[in-house]
Amino acid sequence: MTDTRTLYNSIPAKARLTIFSLFFAGLAVIISMIYILTFNAANQITSDTDDKLELLNRSLAISTQTWLNYQVKALEQLTRNPDIISMNPARQRPHLQNMARTYGHMYLVSTTDLQGMNIARSDDISMTDYKDRPWFQGAKSGHTTFQSLISRTTTQPALVVSVPIKTPNGSIVGVAMFAAHLTELSRDVQTSSIGKTGYAYVIDDHNRVILHPDKDLTTKFQDFSQDPPIAALRNGTRGIFEYTDPKGVTWRTYLSVLNNGWGIVVKQKQEETLAPLNDFQHIAIAILLLTPIFLLLYSWLMIRHALKPIIESSEPSGHQ
Repeated sequence: MTDTRTLYNSIPAKARLTIFSLFFAGLAVIISMIYILTFNAANQITSDTDDKLELLNRSLAISTQTWLNYQVKALEQLTRNPDIISMNPARQRPHLQNMARTYGHMYLVSTTDLQGMNIARSDDISMTDYKDRPWFQGAKSGHTTFQSLISRTTTQPALVVSVPIKTPNGSIVGVAMFAAHLTELSRDVQTSSIGKTGYAYVIDDHNRVILHPDKDLTTKFQDFSQDPPIAALRNGTRGIFEYTDPKGVTWRTYLSVLNNGWGIVVKQKQEETLAPLNDFQHIAIAILLLTPIFLLLYSWLMIRHALKPIIESSEPSGHQ
């Protein structure tokens, strides 16, 4: 039988070059296709993740801002009542008590004069001097003011909102306020999650955690000023922000700020967001490993097919 190598050498060089060119061209095409598909998949997965983070952030921001706006409007409506404008304690108190009953999350509704001294309260606690409180100072100056604090009853963050009490001609005669638990907003944050590692939290205008899935953080009223997302948010960053924490874990976040200065952060571990891409890459690697084997086999079959006439013509004829 003719030596295979001799027969192979008998194939014209042009034919051999064509076969090997097809092999390397096919390999290059497959590698290029895998690279393009991987690149596009990475972009699509990242885009989908960002869309989910943004959607959750916007949903939480809208619900929180709507809740805040509703509470402020209720308080402003109260201050337009003639009995409240009168600054008469006996006339004010029934309205304050009614508001506290209507809005169960408000554990105190009260009024103060322009010196910060209580005029009337919805509870039975003795009158208090509030002149040094930020919420009083802000409302006295004519501004709607928000102040976060720790509730003595729940040991969780609570919210004080204050507005000026104005006469029909616009003169400020006092301040109205309410103190409220954030139970409803806390439920919204608890349910704002993505996958296994994604969650949301809210910080106040002084970067203290007021809403977080980890209640220990809210109980401590922890300052998050050094947290990379919050530092970025206060430096003007909005939307997508990526960072690596001290433990080496990379997070993808979406940042937004409410009208009262509260910041909302939704975050998810990048390892989880890229899990589908990792699966795709494993498949791509398997294809890359198998492709040369397939192409070599295909090239060998092409060579065998090209050699077949020569092999058959070189074999001796059988004799009886």
